[in-house]
Amino acid sequence: IHSFLTLPFPSIRSNFAQSASNTRRTESNHTPMLHLLHVVESSLGSLLQSEPLHTIYIDYHPPFVSRIWFQYGANRVYLHKIEPCGASSDALYHPHPWQSAIRIIAGRYEMGVGHSATDAIPVTDCKLILPAGTSYEMLEEDAWHYVNPIDSPVFSLMVTGQLSPRKMPVEPKRTFRKLDAAEIVGILAQFDQYYGLRLGEAELIGLAQQAR
Repeated sequence: IHSFLTLPFPSIRSNFAQSASNTRRTESNHTPMLHLLHVVESSLGSLLQSEPLHTIYIDYHPPFVSRIWFQYGANRVYLHKIEPCGASSDALYHPHPWQSAIRIIAGRYEMGVGHSATDAIPVTDCKLILPAGTSYEMLEEDAWHYVNPIDSPVFSLMVTGQLSPRKMPVEPKRTFRKLDAAEIVGILAQFDQYYGLRLGEAELIGLAQQAR
């Protein structure tokens, strides 16, 4: 797995723009997906108001995920609410079919990381506890991970890029429900608070009503 972790310092966590600016410049020189993540973060408010929003509730395997997503050129942007599972052994261990970068904006989760070129679940090479403010990317198609939120749901922003030909070991064979307006508003409010988007209640409700 090729990954780059950016860990937040509590003393500067409260000001996202200030705390991330120097780190962004350093990361962006070397890590393409983190650079894309930072570009999306810098214009997230306008993107949410200009791009068609889609929603889905993914509950075929823990941890269950409430997802809002939109297309961004050839890429996709996901706003996630990830629910805790009972034990980390219950969490879905999985690779990704595309390169990705993630920012945790609220809560913290345990993440296990492994590597497997087959459908067999890998041995966990390392285990991390990642708090709000952390960012990381996953670039290798045979990199696997699981996440399990600790004590409360985790909210995260994910951007995805180049699709790989890798077959996914678990493919759900059913449809999933859409999120309702209250669920959408609750998720958007977390991102509004973290990024200082200054979306009012009316705007949040309007976005929820327009989501597909």
